[in-house]
Amino acid sequence: FFQAEDGIRDVAVTGVQTCALPIFYGQTLALTTRVDPTSATGAVTVFDGSAVLGSCTLGGGVCTINAVGLSSGPHSLSAAYGGSAAALGSTSIPLVATVTPTGSRTTLVSSVNPAAYGSSVTFTATVATSDGSVATGSVTFTDNGAPLSSCALTGGVCSIASSSLSIGTHVIAATYGGDANHTGSASGTLSQQISLAPTTTTLTSNVNPSITGSLVTFTASVTSAVGTPTGSVVLSENGTVLATCGLAAGSCSMPLVGLSLGTHTLVATYGGDAINAGSVSAGYVQFVSKIPSATTVSSSPNPSTFRSEEHTSELQSRLHLVCRL
Repeated sequence: FFQAEDGIRDVAVTGVQTCALPIFYGQTLALTTRVDPTSATGAVTVFDGSAVLGSCTLGGGVCTINAVGLSSGPHSLSAAYGGSAAALGSTSIPLVATVTPTGSRTTLVSSVNPAAYGSSVTFTATVATSDGSVATGSVTFTDNGAPLSSCALTGGVCSIASSSLSIGTHVIAATYGGDANHTGSASGTLSQQISLAPTTTTLTSNVNPSITGSLVTFTASVTSAVGTPTGSVVLSENGTVLATCGLAAGSCSMPLVGLSLGTHTLVATYGGDAINAGSVSAGYVQFVSKIPSATTVSSSPNPSTFRSEEHTSELQSRLHLVCRL
């Protein structure tokens, strides 16, 4: 007879033996052939259907082969003895062995968390199998339970990228559908945070230095990687609000009169909008100087007439008396 080495003799049912072993994909199955009489010698060939699994040489009427790599599902196994001088050849009745798919485990990671709105986030699923073989098939990703995307496994790994996630918390999960030899599995959930897009605010003026009492126009410009920011900007000095303006095409201007004499460090603060975070400019130093004075020279009459006697100078002499002995 022919059996799998499970310590339990297989039961013949209508000429077919059923293997009592629980067999999982990837396991090695020991298949033993016993030939009567035990004095029989020669070789035994073992088949899976019509495919040869291997052969072994009898010793004491017994020999064993190890079946490796049986795919999931039922297998009709049989042994054929070719005979010898002491015994005629024979073929066993089929032994049905059913191989069960092994389990899998799916893990999920994000390339960046939290991520800024509009930036690309890559989600990677890795599928490990209980038998250590490489899983095939596909993985489906969901966002808060709704389908997000899917990908085909390569080497047990696959990734998707998304740059369209809205601001807030997204519960991402990956589900492996299984293949012929591995059961499916689902990852744990991953909480992906999407934050407001960062912005940069700059501040300039139309004239610097300026003079006291003059009009100075300050311009704030706000940039973002996800389009043109909207909203408003506040101009302030040491926490005191000096002016505000609403952005148009990412910039706005604020005319200001009355800056006192000296140095002023001003900042522009952008308040943000639905998708863009607020930001504060670097301090902008505005110099305010005094109104410059003007000096004029005039003469009267002008033109004048040259008169030589008016420019006559007198030479005066001095007389010194010295007495010597």
